[in-house]
Amino acid sequence: MATTTTKITISLIVLLIFYNCKKTNGEADKNISPSIKVTDTVIAISDTVLSKKDLEEFKKEVINKGDNYSFNRLAIHYIENSNYKELHKYSLIMANKYNKGDGYSQAFEDIVAMNNNNTYEDISDFAKINEKAKNEALKYLKKGASLNDINCMSKLQEIYRNGIGVEKDVKKADELKKKMEKM
Repeated sequence: MATTTTKITISLIVLLIFYNCKKTNGEADKNISPSIKVTDTVIAISDTVLSKKDLEEFKKEVINKGDNYSFNRLAIHYIENSNYKELHKYSLIMANKYNKGDGYSQAFEDIVAMNNNNTYEDISDFAKINEKAKNEALKYLKKGASLNDINCMSKLQEIYRNGIGVEKDVKKADELKKKMEKM
């Protein structure tokens, strides 16, 4: 199982790929120039150059097309600003309207954060929230896992394996692990 540092590194690489990916015309988005700060335990991507125009465009792309690039840009922006309530609107659109795993995974994190002083550090925060919120968050994680979203499956596997906020269930964790290994 990957360590937290490995997971953070992989997440950073994925985010950097999104920054450098072609948008629609084959050129990188020139008005976004993130700065990256790496410490012993935290990797932060500064998003202060995101203009209101870009923000509105990303929102439209999520609402009208379920665009993953735009959703990830919004997620970076709202997480950096600890605005999970606003991000949750777009997570639900990606999940419920477009049936996208990223939306389900982010909806889980949003619910945890909104019920944990607007903070999501890692999966252990799930154990800190109330039962109603846990049930709601798990609903999104399970749906994403049923769509074979690797992030949802990985989080759910970790929750079951370690009994984080739920009764420990190694059998379910092993089933998810085997399913992920076959992917």
